[in-house]
Amino acid sequence: MKELVERFALYGAIEQYNALDEYPAEDFTEVYLIKFMNLQSARTAKRKMDEQSFFGGLLHVCYAPEFETVEETRKKLQMRKAYVVKTTENK
Repeated sequence: MKELVERFALYGAIEQYNALDEYPAEDFTEVYLIKFMNLQSARTAKRKMDEQSFFGGLLHVCYAPEFETVEETRKKLQMRKAYVVKTTENK
């Protein structure tokens, strides 16, 4: 896990990380949750790290909304709304 966290930390500050032992996965597959302090850091890390080689295998990076709080989801939606308003006003 240490190497994985170090690699993801290149994209921004990490708030939390832990192994998800009970998460459904294929045999011989480990699942980890990495939560960034900044949403844009998480988006960049997902885009850059998905399908990258890691210790002889490929990483599969995906969004896990089931681990978000209602407040985190609300904040993301507000940020998105502000972005859309700003973008459409400039046109």
